[in-house]
Amino acid sequence: MVGQILRVTDLQAKSTVEVVSAVDSIATVAEETSASTEEASAAAEEQASSMEEITSTSQTLAELALNLKNLVDQSGFAGNSPKPEKSAGSPKSEGKAKSPATEPKKGVKGKQPREVPSGMKETPEQRSAF
Repeated sequence: MVGQILRVTDLQAKSTVEVVSAVDSIATVAEETSASTEEASAAAEEQASSMEEITSTSQTLAELALNLKNLVDQSGFAGNSPKPEKSAGSPKSEGKAKSPATEPKKGVKGKQPREVPSGMKETPEQRSAF
């Protein structure tokens, strides 16, 4: 009977060592998973910050584009007559400002050629490779 108890005790000791080893393995995997989760969280925060920055930059760019459009509309470079500044006592008989001499430039397929002010002619140095 004592021999049998010794064998069972020995078997329990071996099983205990296996359980401790398994728990250590689980703890190691849990630590690695926790570290990976922290890295993923940091990456998500960084991505959210980048998206906020992109949104802000896009809004600024949209405002700049609107300002540029307004300036172009006012100047008349887009083929439109310049919009006169509104002043309280300006008589309407002063006439429109003369636009610079223009020359036709080929437009997009299926559209009419557009007029480009001669002062805005493209020189070979200004041509882009794109």
